[in-house]
Amino acid sequence: MWAGSIKAASLAVLFACCSASIAEDLGAVGPTWPIQERDLVQVMQERAAVKQRSGEIEQLQGALQKRAKAYADRPTRLGLARAAQVRSWTLDPAVSVPYDIKDASGKVLIPAGTRVNPLDRMALSRKLVFLDADDPEQLAWLGRRAAVFRDRHKVILTGGSISQATEILGGRVWFDQTGKLVQEFGIKAVPAIVAQDGRLLRIQEIPPGK
Repeated sequence: MWAGSIKAASLAVLFACCSASIAEDLGAVGPTWPIQERDLVQVMQERAAVKQRSGEIEQLQGALQKRAKAYADRPTRLGLARAAQVRSWTLDPAVSVPYDIKDASGKVLIPAGTRVNPLDRMALSRKLVFLDADDPEQLAWLGRRAAVFRDRHKVILTGGSISQATEILGGRVWFDQTGKLVQEFGIKAVPAIVAQDGRLLRIQEIPPGK
């Protein structure tokens, strides 16, 4: 019991001595200076000014503009295969209305669940032509049909240069950048043509040699 009391007393004295020594002012160990942190905005402005004078910012802007222009002319290729054989099928574009469609007075015009076919109200004015302009054979196929496609079709690329295809067609072309259209139509290979067939859409994949 006494041994335990002595040990506790010794530890108390030890902690007291340590606390006293920690609290003691030891003075300055070396020279000290006030904190002089520079303003971050000022530092960034100075660095920008240096880059501006060196022409680095102008070079960076030029590179960004060049990349943006390149992407605008040649978006990411969808990677569809070249059609090796003729494949044809039909697609029913009718959709089921998920909710009541009402007029301004609240009268229900089309009840929820009604099947609506957009071709009943609006015809497909032009056939849709999908092709990959990175494929020389498909570009040649486009060139042979340019006169017909220019006025009666809408040409949509799945890959390649928009400017090159525009020059060959002699008219405007589009690009299915997200791949949503080919996915909706079930197109797996190109060239492919989408046309109206009554109340349905007919899709054909056609080898470029045909």
